[in-house]
Amino acid sequence: MRRGDFIGAIEGNPVAFEDNVEVLLGLAEFKVGQQVTMSITRKSDKLHVVVVPAAMSDAQFEQWKTNLEHAKASRSEARRVD
Repeated sequence: MRRGDFIGAIEGNPVAFEDNVEVLLGLAEFKVGQQVTMSITRKSDKLHVVVVPAAMSDAQFEQWKTNLEHAKASRSEARRVD
């Protein structure tokens, strides 16, 4: 996976994440070591990739929590504007 990849399906099931909160929480559902097939669009290329989630270090987990909090704050801000 690369920055800018668009996830179109996970395990053959189309996804329609409303925002980054749903992306972060949705991807957190997979177990460490579980192979997950994703259909992605990278630029104009359609690709099928297999990813295997790895355990996070404490620092990586803290960064994930920070990213989740930022995504939640952005979601709240966007909803206030609507």
